[in-house]
Amino acid sequence: RAVKALISGIPQRYNHALVETVALLGGLDVELCDDSAKCETIAHQVAKRLNDLAPSEDESGWVGDITEEGGYSFTQEVRGVTDYHEIDAHLMETQEARNLHKQMKDIREMFSGPVTIARKDEKILIGRPRSLTCALRVSSYVE
Repeated sequence: RAVKALISGIPQRYNHALVETVALLGGLDVELCDDSAKCETIAHQVAKRLNDLAPSEDESGWVGDITEEGGYSFTQEVRGVTDYHEIDAHLMETQEARNLHKQMKDIREMFSGPVTIARKDEKILIGRPRSLTCALRVSSYVE
């Protein structure tokens, strides 16, 4: 719930699922902005995670990179259409991003890989805290 509240404070122009994934992998650390090699590694890890969690191979195609200003850029090409998302250095300097980074430190290990929820003959692959909460509610695990 804390993650959901922090994400809701992030401006709508940013893809919240992407911001959450970047934060989960430690990419909102302000000090990280000074090390382009570490930032680039995070960008590639985020893209790999998004591709691994894609519902099908057709919906993968994420590519992560860093921007000249010290932020991240992510593109996804699906059926010939390219989506572009940016997480700029300005966002990473906000109090909301700093708080989200701190909150994610506590749960990063639990989400070091995809989490699987199994119920009867149904399996749900989860990659982010908000997705876990949503899946539990939908699956009637949490009331």
